[in-house]
Order: sequence, then C-alpha cells, then structure tokens
Amino acid sequence: MAAPDELVEAYSTNDAYEAEVLRLALQDEGIPCEIDGEGQAGLPGLVALEVKVLVRAEDLERAQSLLNDRMRAKDANQEEEEAEGSEDEG
Repeated sequence: MAAPDELVEAYSTNDAYEAEVLRLALQDEGIPCEIDGEGQAGLPGLVALEVKVLVRAEDLERAQSLLNDRMRAKDANQEEEEAEGSEDEG
C-alpha cells in the first residue's frame, strides 16, 4: 500500500491536452496533482506515449470519482450531440 503522500496514477491517456484539462479540473476541486510524461506526448512523428495524471495516494479515491463523473458527463454530451446531428439530417 502506498504512503498517503506518495504520488499514484489516477488516470492515463495518450493526449497531453486531455491530461492538462483533467489536472486543472482536479486542482479546481482542491486535489493537488501532477502530470508525468507530458513532454513526450506531443513530439511530431512519434507515437504518442502514455501521459499520467498523478495524485497523492490519500486523494486517489476522490480524484477517480471526480474523473469518472467528468467522463460520464462528457460521454452523455457526445451522445446528445450525435442524436441532435442525426435529427438535423432527417
């Protein structure tokens, strides 16, 4: 088990922009976090490498809950936009 102040992975992506947005969202909720690997993700001509959003072990459960809520809302918005788009076509 990790020490309370040890940094652990809360989320990973190949999109450095997405990781930055999530970092800011967590910080807005009072959860300190860092990004690991962001410098590698945007190198032209290379396969995007994993970018990790890191939080303290003691904040992991809350961070993952907030990130899950954010992802569900994002998915719901995309589904709504797709439904509206198909209505406009018909």
